[in-house]
Amino acid sequence: MSRRRPKDGEIYTHFKGKQYKVLHIAVNTETEEELVIYEALYDGHGIYARPLEMFLSPVDRRKYPDVLQEYRFELTGYAAPAEPAEEEQPVKEEVPLIIRFLDLESNEEKIKFLQRHRAELNRQFLSAAAESLGYTETGKTVEMQYEGVVNCLRMKIKYETGRLR
Repeated sequence: MSRRRPKDGEIYTHFKGKQYKVLHIAVNTETEEELVIYEALYDGHGIYARPLEMFLSPVDRRKYPDVLQEYRFELTGYAAPAEPAEEEQPVKEEVPLIIRFLDLESNEEKIKFLQRHRAELNRQFLSAAAESLGYTETGKTVEMQYEGVVNCLRMKIKYETGRLR
């Protein structure tokens, strides 16, 4: 995938002209395929899901030869941050992602955590996660780092489950 991943709150224009706001990147629990969850910014504000690869794909020029956009969805802006209501109390600082990962008990929980937060993971997080597992990561991209950490966890599950330590 050569285009950058969509981020929560970004506004994209579909090649047919309507706008959508990205809500999150989700993972299909059966296939582990990444899905973009997005909201229509018109009419009933429907919520939709589309495979990440399809979301980032170019427009089919044979089917739509007159379309000006190069890609199916193109970034056009960012959603304005919501204004907190006056009576709301300040939100407590959230526990950093890496601390939440390190606090998990099992390797299965760690894989599920990584899948749930995949869109938020960066090089620094993945390097720290790999180091915590005793794994020397060699990924050149964030995607390669992610796959390396997940594969390390899968190997630990396969070979360390039921083994006395």
